Amino acid sequence: QPYVQRLGPEGLLAQNWPAGGVRVDSLWFGRGRRSPKPMAAIPDGRHGAFVAWTATPFYSSLGTTVFVQSIGPNAETRWGSESIRLASGPGISPAIALVPDEAGGIYVFWSEAREALGITRIYGQHLRVDGRLLWPAGGIGLSSRTVSVYDGPVATTDGHGGAILGWSGIVNTESNIYATIVPAQAVGNHVHQVPTGPNPYDTIVCSTAGMQYRPRITATGDDNAILAWLDERRPQHVDLYAQKLGRDGSRLWRAAGIPLTTSASGLSALELSTDGKRGGDRAGVVGGKGVGPGGRRYSE
Repeated sequence: QPYVQRLGPEGLLAQNWPAGGVRVDSLWFGRGRRSPKPMAAIPDGRHGAFVAWTATPFYSSLGTTVFVQSIGPNAETRWGSESIRLASGPGISPAIALVPDEAGGIYVFWSEAREALGITRIYGQHLRVDGRLLWPAGGIGLSSRTVSVYDGPVATTDGHGGAILGWSGIVNTESNIYATIVPAQAVGNHVHQVPTGPNPYDTIVCSTAGMQYRPRITATGDDNAILAWLDERRPQHVDLYAQKLGRDGSRLWRAAGIPLTTSASGLSALELSTDGKRGGDRAGVVGGKGVGPGGRRYSE
């Protein structure tokens, strides 16, 4: 069962919060036993949080369901005791990405094999502050219909009410790094009208020979984003690369990305965060390496 707990600045339980936390879906058992996947959570800008997760019934072929809930500062479940179900299907992957829309609502993104040809795409839903769905029920496909998602999505805000997504996709048995831009307005109608072929909001971030995978993304504070990934362009090596993206998906550093490590032993994990600097070209800290102006490494 998914639970949420709130701590104060001293590390103590917040007032009005039960010791065992708040169960975000009261009808968990009523829906049958499920295997919950890791939750995603972000602040909601109102002293609460948005949380989302996927769950799969045991001994069932019904597939996986995407849930989302809004938790208030006093342990209240704002969107009802049952949470909101966004999509269900056998092709949904467990990874969930959340982005605030700068108006009190939220974007929820996931990957799902829904197309007839078995292509796994990024799907999304936009919810208002009161939980009302702004896009069609079940979500809309956002990424290319011709490239199957291998890893992701990851997502961050574009600073203007939209989102920048990162993911890796399979092409000819190799995975490349892509970004999908979700503008703040009219995206639902536009994307819904794309009949075939690549989504015009998709950007190929890196298509160098070899496998690129495990993307991570963070906003830079100047309406751009840093997308980092593990890279096997060197045979028998796993290196760390990064690219700076504009909110229109443009690549702002060298085309193939900036190498942050070229270790002989290789890498297996990656996390990404900003360095707290706003404005300018100060990017962040990636897996122990700092990224400064123009993509230069500034710390070990």
